[in-house]
Amino acid sequence: MATESPEISTPVTRRELEELRRNIKRSWQELLWRMAAASVGVELGAPAREASVEPERAPQENLAALLERFQAIKKEGEEEEAIETPFDNLTLAFWIFALLFYGFGDTLSSQLVMAVGGKEANPLLAAAMKLGGGIWAFSLMKSAILAALLFLSAVLGKLGRAIPAILALVGFIFTIMNLREWVGIIAG
Repeated sequence: MATESPEISTPVTRRELEELRRNIKRSWQELLWRMAAASVGVELGAPAREASVEPERAPQENLAALLERFQAIKKEGEEEEAIETPFDNLTLAFWIFALLFYGFGDTLSSQLVMAVGGKEANPLLAAAMKLGGGIWAFSLMKSAILAALLFLSAVLGKLGRAIPAILALVGFIFTIMNLREWVGIIAG
């Protein structure tokens, strides 16, 4: 089945691309419904279509034309706008170290200290553990702190870069302190 390639207007806007996607989805749905109806012997009436889909074409032809136009737009280099992330590469690197040292290192080393009879130095985390949650309350509190600081860092943009940097440094220091205390306790 040969179909003519539709004219491509340049540049393609995000709205036009979304309309094209909706039309492709609608054509797929119409084609599937017609196939399902044909398999049980039911004749479907012509569904209402938007003006951008030609009514005299069969659903397969509409779909083929829409897919062809979509591919042509992509080939022309008219890509969608890139989704911006709130973090640049340096901030992401700081967050990786913050999660590594504060999220994982400090949590694990704190648990090692408490397993041999040591105490949690952070009064907020110690209170959470005393409420009966144990390691789960401790981990939940640390996760909430990380989530709040991650949100704050995203809101502040480049100024928020300091948050994961400081958190990584604090996590590193606390991990070393906890490991020293743990070694001191088990060494006797």
